[in-house]
Amino acid sequence: MIKDWIRILGILLLTGMLVMGCTEDDLAQMTNVGDKEVIVALPFGSKEHKEISVITRGTYDLHYESMVRNVYVYLFADGKKVYGRYFDADDLNQTGNKEYWEVNNMSSDGASAQTHGTLHLCVPTVSGGGAEIVLVANIDLDFMNLSEDRLGLVRNKEELNALLVSLNQDLPERNAGYFMMTGNRTGVSIHEDGTISVTGGKIMLERLDAKVQVNVRVNPTEESKNQRVEAFTPESWQVINLPKSCLLMPSQGGTEPSEDAFFNTQPMNFETTENEEVNGNPTGGVLYGFSFYTLENIKSAYRKKSVAGNYHNRDRRIKHTDDSSADNYGTYNTEAGMWEYAPEQATYIIVKGELKMVVDPGLTTEQHLIADVTYLVHLGDFAADKDNYDVHRNTHYKYTINIKGVDRIEVEVETSNDNIPGIDEDQPGAMGHLYEAEEDIYTFDAHYGQRVYTIKASEVDVENMTWYVRTPFGREGVPMKDAFGQEIYNDLDYKWVEFMLNEMGTDGFYSEGCQRYPADKSKLKTVIDVLATIKTETLKWKAGEPSLYDNSGEMKLTVFVDEFYYNANPMNPDDSDILWKKFANQSNRLMHILCKNQRSKDGDSSLTGSILTIRQHSIQTPYNINMSRTDLKQAWGCETADETNNMAWFYHPDERMNSGSAYKITSYTPDNTSKSDGLYNTACLLNLVRGTGTGKTVNINLRWDTFIDYSGMEPQLKGNYRAGLYSVLLRNRDLDGDGIIDPEELRWYIASLDQLCGLFLGDQGLSSEAQLYPIETSRAPNAPVSGGAFDGVYPWRLHVVSSTANGQVAGNMPVIVWAEEGASTGEYQSHYSKPAYSPVRCVRNLGMELPSSSTIVTAGRNYPDDELVIVEETTGAINANSVYRFNFRNMNEESLRYYTTRELVPGDEYSVMSRLYYGFETGPLHTSYPIGSNSSPYIALKGNLENGVTHTPEAGYRIPNIREGVVMQLYCGSNTNWWGGSGSLVGSYYSFGYYGNQYDRSGNSHFYSWFIYRDRVTLGSVGESINRVRYVKDWLP
Repeated sequence: MIKDWIRILGILLLTGMLVMGCTEDDLAQMTNVGDKEVIVALPFGSKEHKEISVITRGTYDLHYESMVRNVYVYLFADGKKVYGRYFDADDLNQTGNKEYWEVNNMSSDGASAQTHGTLHLCVPTVSGGGAEIVLVANIDLDFMNLSEDRLGLVRNKEELNALLVSLNQDLPERNAGYFMMTGNRTGVSIHEDGTISVTGGKIMLERLDAKVQVNVRVNPTEESKNQRVEAFTPESWQVINLPKSCLLMPSQGGTEPSEDAFFNTQPMNFETTENEEVNGNPTGGVLYGFSFYTLENIKSAYRKKSVAGNYHNRDRRIKHTDDSSADNYGTYNTEAGMWEYAPEQATYIIVKGELKMVVDPGLTTEQHLIADVTYLVHLGDFAADKDNYDVHRNTHYKYTINIKGVDRIEVEVETSNDNIPGIDEDQPGAMGHLYEAEEDIYTFDAHYGQRVYTIKASEVDVENMTWYVRTPFGREGVPMKDAFGQEIYNDLDYKWVEFMLNEMGTDGFYSEGCQRYPADKSKLKTVIDVLATIKTETLKWKAGEPSLYDNSGEMKLTVFVDEFYYNANPMNPDDSDILWKKFANQSNRLMHILCKNQRSKDGDSSLTGSILTIRQHSIQTPYNINMSRTDLKQAWGCETADETNNMAWFYHPDERMNSGSAYKITSYTPDNTSKSDGLYNTACLLNLVRGTGTGKTVNINLRWDTFIDYSGMEPQLKGNYRAGLYSVLLRNRDLDGDGIIDPEELRWYIASLDQLCGLFLGDQGLSSEAQLYPIETSRAPNAPVSGGAFDGVYPWRLHVVSSTANGQVAGNMPVIVWAEEGASTGEYQSHYSKPAYSPVRCVRNLGMELPSSSTIVTAGRNYPDDELVIVEETTGAINANSVYRFNFRNMNEESLRYYTTRELVPGDEYSVMSRLYYGFETGPLHTSYPIGSNSSPYIALKGNLENGVTHTPEAGYRIPNIREGVVMQLYCGSNTNWWGGSGSLVGSYYSFGYYGNQYDRSGNSHFYSWFIYRDRVTLGSVGESINRVRYVKDWLP
């Protein structure tokens, strides 16, 4: 579980060093401090390091964690400072000066395995062995409130020991190569001849930070108590009680600071997923990972009581247990804090996800379980000591959470044999809400949906039958009863699901096909009506009387699920201001018609047995949903996935990878040219908007049944319309039932180019499933599909089709975003040498008026006033020095990284280093970035960034990352005066290229990184001659 994070740097105090005179300094005079100063050369180096394999994207490898960029050196005699000096880049290799330093940092390519160098100091002689040398390395004001001036004010060792340093940014990330470190040695004597003696040898520098790496493991091939895990979908991870500050120097005891000395991270998406292997052989298991940095947090001394060797007690919360007859019995008791055993301010992580399992209790049909699970893990070295809650500096912690099933969650709900009667928690840190169904549980996406469900009379328990609902509004749970035994519904949000009984055939069986949404709304029933009908008809059936059940004892219902969108709060109709922030990016909506509902006293775990389960994903938006941003009123959001991605092609089901242009629309001329307004583009592609110029009109003869077939258990597209373009109609509904596609009924539309790129820019605010390139897709094999419509497709590739036509190509061929490449763009099917799935992603406007006949015909009128990316364009004539500023205050904060004044080190497109800050501005254009003898300009650039070498023409500017490059391509226009007629390099590398898993290559050449052009983003490989860079810098709007 735990490994020492190696102590990397040492000052080797040698004898026989050069002696020279120095200028007199006003230094504290101690009895054992001489009046003569000498020059000493102090070589320093790294201890043989342990190789640590880091697979996550939130932390760095040992190379960056081992760098030394600056050093402050102290010499104390009897605790008083007699020497203090700061060395930074200005003093590096300045051999003409008396005092300077040299350093050779550990290289990323392994050529230099250890960091080593030499400090040349002018120090007073000290005798008697009572002196102490202290080093403080990597002062970084971007992250820590420690400066050269503050260190210079230290007068003695006591003040240094008491020095508290604090984070300037409450984040679990750090600047690469600037990990603050300290080290000291006592028993130092510096003699007049320049020789030095010291107790303990090398000064070992230790980082102030700990590094924490977490893997969540699930293996679908393993069974536990007759349960088999089908899948685990990670939702989020979060860290609670990260310290904002710590002592600069190590301390033996713990501290108990006030509550405001800690912060919590935002819930974040998992960073990595990989197939588990042992000795190169796949196990069938999957590992989901994340990692972060934290200052030390020493808390074991403050634990409430010992867990007595029982690990599970570490995460046990305090509950009311005094009176078993009391209403609050078994609920959480916060009077004495949260934890029964753990210290209140110990650091812990929260992992959330969805676990899907199959249970076979010996019945002819399997039961399906879905659990929304939460795992709490207090940090510490509990492998050796179950009472350890300490997070020590300079230590690498590795945790693995093995998910075996939901049996312990279920035990908490159903069994009662603990020492405390009625409260049994085998694993109190594992909580979850478990849903049990007789058939597979189907999840609707955020748009409109409908599906046929079957109710079997034999499975209905009339006496215990009720219903349950959970949405962002109203109370979660089942209907309550008033004093007269009548059910109360007005505090439950249930009208988003409607039911309609299928037609009965002359053969005595119900139709299998779904019903059309009716014009006569009286045919639609709520869950209240349906439940009453099921109860009544079941009693008739069991009594052998005529009923609505068919000859097989089944009742078939078409269930209509509304889009996950609210125009008003159903519990408070007056609450409608920026309501979308309350329902976007939320947990699934749920409705159950059930016969079993149990809940733990603390409310953290439950078991729901359902004969009909309806689950629906919320709308996912890359916008900021913080309610404090009252000025942000309009936005757009997307569905979680393209459920119709079995439709291989955009225009026609007969297309193949090299024949897309043969099927493009020729019967009319769609004007789908807007980069931003996807609703307008989609209406043009469907021929709902037709005509040219200002004479565009709405086609009032476009019918739903031209495209949609309702004969199956859910709507399907007809024949030649089974293609991505027309699948947008399956996300919408004929709301008035008149058969005509009206403008106001086109609420979901195919995303424009800007919107698809926006999903990449703001991906961390979306669920992992809703990201433009879902994390699970990266685990697909690097082998093509054989046969069928997808013949030759590589399943890890994903080319998402936008609604925006490529303006440089004749016709209406849309622009695609190569999602596996981040945000590379190209024309639909123009690069069929790299076959891929080609789904669409549909989006919806949030907080805006519905489209109408007057707005839908004009590009730009159907897009939010509040842009995801706010552009402050340059004024005057555009030239190479024109400055653009980009403001991302409307973007979710999870997708934004830390502030830095330094270069961002290379990481792949999903690393923290490849995210945006709250804003950036463009700087000078470097037209000839030096590449030396390298075969690729990116190889040279990456090597320079990794080793701290910069060629920035102006101080403060740096190489852009891939997201900054995408923003410039989208919003800096196509003016060649600014772009310089060629592409620009970025610092990020490609996760499927040479520095990633090497799936992608061009012939025998690997792809490395991206080139940013004025009209596209594309990959580059060996032999590319572009060596231009448009520099940028972080800017706080």
